[in-house]
Amino acid sequence: MLNVIKVIYKNPIGKTFLGLIFAFLFGISALSLSIAFNEQLGIIDTPYNIKETYKFHNWTINFDYLTIEFPKGGYVIPGYHNDRIASLLIIAEGTATFKATDTFKKVSSYQFPIVLEISEMVLPIHHEDFERLKGDTIFIQEEITYPLNYLEEKIESVKSLLYKGNILGLNRIIPPSPRSVMIKFNSPLEGEINYWEDEKIVFNSKEINYSFNHAIGEKLYPLPYTLQINLLYNFLLLLAFLGLIAFLTTDFDYDKKQINYLDKNSSLIHLLVFTVYSLGVKWLSFYYHLEIAIQGILYLIPVLYLSYWVIIAKVPLTDFGITSKKIIKSIFVPIVIFYLLFISTTFQLIPENSYTTTSLFSILLVILLQQIIFRGFIQFTLETFLGKWPGIIITSSILAAFYLITPLQNNHNTVLTFFSYWSISLIITYSYHRTRNIITPLTLILLLNLFVSHLY
Repeated sequence: MLNVIKVIYKNPIGKTFLGLIFAFLFGISALSLSIAFNEQLGIIDTPYNIKETYKFHNWTINFDYLTIEFPKGGYVIPGYHNDRIASLLIIAEGTATFKATDTFKKVSSYQFPIVLEISEMVLPIHHEDFERLKGDTIFIQEEITYPLNYLEEKIESVKSLLYKGNILGLNRIIPPSPRSVMIKFNSPLEGEINYWEDEKIVFNSKEINYSFNHAIGEKLYPLPYTLQINLLYNFLLLLAFLGLIAFLTTDFDYDKKQINYLDKNSSLIHLLVFTVYSLGVKWLSFYYHLEIAIQGILYLIPVLYLSYWVIIAKVPLTDFGITSKKIIKSIFVPIVIFYLLFISTTFQLIPENSYTTTSLFSILLVILLQQIIFRGFIQFTLETFLGKWPGIIITSSILAAFYLITPLQNNHNTVLTFFSYWSISLIITYSYHRTRNIITPLTLILLLNLFVSHLY
């Protein structure tokens, strides 16, 4: 088989279409996987929205092993996702009483019922289950005085209970099965309380810290093999897009060039400094919420330093990917890659702009400065001294760490998240290697930021 591939690769026509063949095969495999295991791959992590609020006077929620009573009533605010109820916010008045079945009591070392004073409770829920939980309770649609942003923030907090997937940098949430019970609520005395049916209830506060197992006989959440299926889907998409890039850029001249203005040791020292500096700026931007203009200034500093080499050492701008060579194709290639990336990660045909507050020019400027640093120096240096694939892989790893600084704060699945961002970084890095035009990664990252995943 390898010999056949080698023969095809040596043929100019065969070499052109070999990448397309691989892209097609791996793409079909990824599509088949998404059809067979659509639940494990989850849904796009978009904000929940509020359409109505209800008041109730007395409500009892019955789960398989747990019953919660709200004798003094309160409010219910459903959170909608794609026009279906996906989470529920309950603002209670006074106390809530937790009761358990005899089976549950046998495995618990604590006495039921438990009476707690709570302020609000939120849980992920299926659209149909909301009707089931309502039972005989009368819900009266009514406006409440709580600020909308407060309600939306509380409803969004349910996502911390959910298993998170990640497809090429796009966050996904994987809803629990209908029988799963997952609750997050706040108590003035006990603090925040998280409850997962398949694991435990935990009360965290200065005064109380106890837990007990919930024996249900089987783990309902997350779905079986969720992590493995997400990793495999990422891997198949990665191979498909590498093949597609190879096909689309067949006629590009991407011969290896040599750095003639720095020796190896100086280059690697500068590479280390630039890498640490860029990661530091990203970290500061996230933790201190730096304005995009400030980010631009911080990224401009190393770019100005690189400009010194351009002037003093007469370095050709092509070394930094700044060239007008095949500019039309350098724009066309990332557009094709982006659109197929969008379809394969969102399962939608029409992108919707996810940016509303940040100007396009500011984003473009920051991404351009980042790409000059990462492509013009870091990737170019690594490929020059370490070779093609080591340079591409190490650059992709650095970029994955760069992109990961933000999502890792809100995602417990480190392995999946890292591989997802490493995969999208490898796609971007390989596309630049093939075209040697900074417009290619610039266009691709800009489109991803505007429509899919915020990477800048």
